[in-house]
Amino acid sequence: MSKTKFNGNENYFITKAIAHAVEEIEEEITEMTRQGKRHMFAEGYFTKFGDELIEKVRIMTLKKDQ
Repeated sequence: MSKTKFNGNENYFITKAIAHAVEEIEEEITEMTRQGKRHMFAEGYFTKFGDELIEKVRIMTLKKDQ
């Protein structure tokens, strides 16, 4: 196991966790917007943030597991 890069299993787990967290927070923001409340972050912010984070994880994954 490499100590500097993620393997395929680690990549899968991390990207699924990020995607789940993004989905939850985006739903929360959308619901607050529907209720006429304001959230500190705009809709779509965490989607973009999550995509960037997943790309970093991909880059930090062993080439054979990408």
